[in-house]
Order: sequence, then C-alpha cells, then structure tokens
Amino acid sequence: MTTTSQHTARMELTVGQVAESFGVTVRTLHHYDAVGLVVPSARTHAGYRLYGYDDLARLATVVTYRDSACPSTRSRPCSTATARRCSTSSASAPRS
Repeated sequence: MTTTSQHTARMELTVGQVAESFGVTVRTLHHYDAVGLVVPSARTHAGYRLYGYDDLARLATVVTYRDSACPSTRSRPCSTATARRCSTSSASAPRS
C-alpha cells in the first residue's frame, strides 16, 4: 500500500467522495475494503482511504452486479462465466 506523497500526480478520491459519486455509504466502502472486494490503492499518512481509477472501475462493476441482484459479488473472485451469465439474465429480465 502506498501513501499520497508517492501519488501526487494521480487522481485520487476520498471515501466520502467515492460514496457520494456511486450512491453507496461510507460504511459499505469500508465493508468492501474489509472483505477485499474493493480495496483502495492508497492511504494518506493518517490512514484515510484513497481510490484511484482502477479502484473506481472495480467498484462500478461491484455496484452494477449488486444492483442487478447478481450473486457473483458474494464469491470472490468473480468468474467471467458467472459475470456473463448474470449480465445475460439481467438484460433479458423484464423491468418493472
């Protein structure tokens, strides 16, 4: 894990900024970090989580599967076959 002094040129968002952008709670992000689902790529010297582009892409995938009720976010790592199956079944499901 790295600190902000090594990443000053990269875009990094705090846990609050990410939570607001993705419509999740800070507690949800902390949980995802604790279970290893979405782990921030950096921390400040004080230990605050910082999320980069790759972290946000991973979170976008997790939130998409969570919102489509795909069980693949419960098993780590998500297999490509499971992701494809969930994508196909959610795309064909009628929307209410």
